[in-house]
Amino acid sequence: MTLKQLGVKRNWLYETIISSAGAGLFHAAPFGIRILDFQRIAIDMFKGSKSLENILNSGEFAINTMDDPRCFYDALWDKKSLQFSRACKICAPVLINTQASIEVRVMDTQDRGKTCLVTAGVVHVEVRTPGELINRAKHLVLESVIMATRLFLVPGTSLEKRIRENYRVVRKVAPESAYEETMARLVKDCFG
Repeated sequence: MTLKQLGVKRNWLYETIISSAGAGLFHAAPFGIRILDFQRIAIDMFKGSKSLENILNSGEFAINTMDDPRCFYDALWDKKSLQFSRACKICAPVLINTQASIEVRVMDTQDRGKTCLVTAGVVHVEVRTPGELINRAKHLVLESVIMATRLFLVPGTSLEKRIRENYRVVRKVAPESAYEETMARLVKDCFG
């Protein structure tokens, strides 16, 4: 199984939960990953995070994919509910209640001031159940279209600001996509 078989698109940003190990303890936290090609991913991680510390120390981690946003809540606020297992090809944990796990090894790191850009190569992909990876573009387009129908109800520019912010995010997470094109048309149709 490869990243391409998961249905990901190059240069898109997907919401995932990274799992890593450090000092004999398993750790998981949400992170957006960028697909560079079908063998490499990139993650911009804040310095000082436990995930980054573990990844820099071990050089390996797992990317866990799901289409249920409740998993992100659990990873942040209900950590005791997370269930881990050992990865197949690397010395890191995977979350077993997720659709798939992508096992990776660090290829490069780049200091970016407050963050560190981690580039990692895919070692193994295990799919437990089929499903789509979460990319925020689809949902932001839907929310923006709904907001646009309410522009005449909400005085001022608050909805316009939110729609324009959604457009900025869509360009970031799904560049050169139909979602970006739809948002461009929506902004032009609503605001000129």
